Amino acid sequence: GGSLTRYFGKDILSEAIKVRCALHVARGLCHLHSKDIIHRDVKCENILVQRPIQAETGPEDILAKLADFGFCRIVEPRGAAMTIRGTWQFMAPEMLMHEKYTLSSDVFSFGITLAELVLEAEPDPDSNFKRNSEFYPQEAAVEGLACSKGLRSLIRSCVCLPPEERPLMHDVVRILAALDGDRVSSTDKVSEKTALIEGGGGEGGAGLDWGLPASRMTLRRMKTTQF
Repeated sequence: GGSLTRYFGKDILSEAIKVRCALHVARGLCHLHSKDIIHRDVKCENILVQRPIQAETGPEDILAKLADFGFCRIVEPRGAAMTIRGTWQFMAPEMLMHEKYTLSSDVFSFGITLAELVLEAEPDPDSNFKRNSEFYPQEAAVEGLACSKGLRSLIRSCVCLPPEERPLMHDVVRILAALDGDRVSSTDKVSEKTALIEGGGGEGGAGLDWGLPASRMTLRRMKTTQF
């Protein structure tokens, strides 16, 4: 099916499909974070779908996964600043300002990615999702997104300026699961099987063995994964 961006502007991505794609990616990202690994390049271009999306495609037909683990890195124990990597339009403010950044920086990038998915366009300076001089999405841009109130609220929380006010990815998973109509408990955890199937494995790519513990070897495997 290729990258999700290939379907932008074709009027075939319903909100139900967008939410399902986001849920699958969030589950994979959540599992990365459970291993203290930050992705650092979350964006729609790095979201792959297993099968081509067509006019008759429903959310139940969707299998999406996060790709391109080349910038992944284990978060330093003290949250020390790391070399800036990724795509600047999706970077969290703390990354752009060369400050310490953590797993919550991925959450910010995920929020921008959700906005990109809603807009079906990359959030650049000339788009409807402009960012002000402090690298923060303008409130009017978030409120103006053409999506459900629940999805808009999730985007707003993910792109909060203070990193500590952003939700954890397992909270993002629960919210998206609720929007998707899944039945989840308040203590929902991402299983190894779910992360493998919906976050990175399956046909169309070598995927990633999410069951491995976080280690330098894990990162080497991730960086050489071919899709």
